[in-house]
Amino acid sequence: HDSVQAGLSPGQLQRLLRYWQQRTPDQSRAAWFCDQVVKLFASNSKSVILARNLGLLGLDSSPPLKSRFARLAMGL
Repeated sequence: HDSVQAGLSPGQLQRLLRYWQQRTPDQSRAAWFCDQVVKLFASNSKSVILARNLGLLGLDSSPPLKSRFARLAMGL
């Protein structure tokens, strides 16, 4: 976006590499988080199910915690 406003080509290799390097940590965190959520909901362990349900109940009853969780889930 900044390069376009400055009249520079957004497709320059150096700019693309910088963008890729900036996005990699966010993508890695989001992928790890999604993987953990899938594992959490796939578990048949009664203790994991209980902990998960209590966690969801606590998340639902706490707007600040729910907001933080949503931001994490969005990779922010």
